[in-house]
Amino acid sequence: MSEQNKVEQKWFFKSNMFGPPKSEQFEWTPDEFKQFQSKYPHLCEDYTRQGDDHLITPFADYDRNYATEEDLPDEETEQKIRTEVTEDFRSLFLNENFSLITAYREKGFASSKKLNKQTGKLEEKGKWKISFRMWAHGLHTTRRELQNMMQ
Repeated sequence: MSEQNKVEQKWFFKSNMFGPPKSEQFEWTPDEFKQFQSKYPHLCEDYTRQGDDHLITPFADYDRNYATEEDLPDEETEQKIRTEVTEDFRSLFLNENFSLITAYREKGFASSKKLNKQTGKLEEKGKWKISFRMWAHGLHTTRRELQNMMQ
């Protein structure tokens, strides 16, 4: 393929998976990724900007909500939940040549602000929850295939 007809590959990232909704966003070539990624310790792929057939790293986002603080699981129960969910996620893949990367949010009250359409004001709401994410680093799939696997 001539240099003129070569398609430049671009990857999309957010600077922080757990950061504010307006986290910095990047559109990098593989060379730019190698050059800049170490400056962002919480960098993650921005899957929402990818097409359904774009290759991505398989991931899972797990949240469990509770009515009150008293309903939150104790440490032992929370660890059992993490173990079960992690094993379920691993079982989706026949290939074991990947490393599992996990990120856990401390259990507690997760607040969010929602716009009240009637008053036009932001209202603080939230839930008691446990939350964590997993990535199968070293594997690739498409958004479409991942959605089918996770149903």
